[in-house]
Amino acid sequence: MRWNGSRASIRNLIGFLVLLTASNLCLSAQNEDRACGTKAEQQQKEVQLRLTMAKMLRIIRAKDASAFLGFVDKGGFAVWGGILSPSDIKREFLNKQGLYCLLISTECIASTRFPNGAYINLDKWQISYREWLEQNSSTKIEIEMFFGGEDAHCTANLSIRRIKKLRPAEETFELGFNYRSGKWVLRSTPAYPEGTACLTPQRQEDQKKTEA
Repeated sequence: MRWNGSRASIRNLIGFLVLLTASNLCLSAQNEDRACGTKAEQQQKEVQLRLTMAKMLRIIRAKDASAFLGFVDKGGFAVWGGILSPSDIKREFLNKQGLYCLLISTECIASTRFPNGAYINLDKWQISYREWLEQNSSTKIEIEMFFGGEDAHCTANLSIRRIKKLRPAEETFELGFNYRSGKWVLRSTPAYPEGTACLTPQRQEDQKKTEA
């Protein structure tokens, strides 16, 4: 069979396959109660989550606000602790402020304001996620699935980590997801607790010593 796809299509396909394969899965000890199902069900959820994450990164690169809204949890989307409702997010994308700046536009990050106590940690993030992805084309995805409480039994934190340090930038950005009605929906950025996605207890302890 002959495929007549463009070189760009081939590159996109290769990039997508790399995204799926360059991933690590950490199952929290809390998952021993099978909050995310049997081992086979957990593996199925992991595949779904990788595919969802691939779609999410394409949405960010494409600046597609309506598609992003389709992935937001019914309870809203937390940004460093403050909760944005779907209507908040829609308004911010329309006005090109708040979450729009964090995801899409570096130019307005420093001056942007969020409602409801959400904010951008400017000590960590001075570029948009979209620009970060452009600067760090080689990345790996680390996934941690665990029990998220009575409201969301199966929860996941994802770290998108750069592989090569080509330019000064944060090593990773994080997204949190909840599993609801057979699909993964966005819960937060960064994942909570911040910086601990896929860290073993020893790595968490080392991180605390470094920050002290």
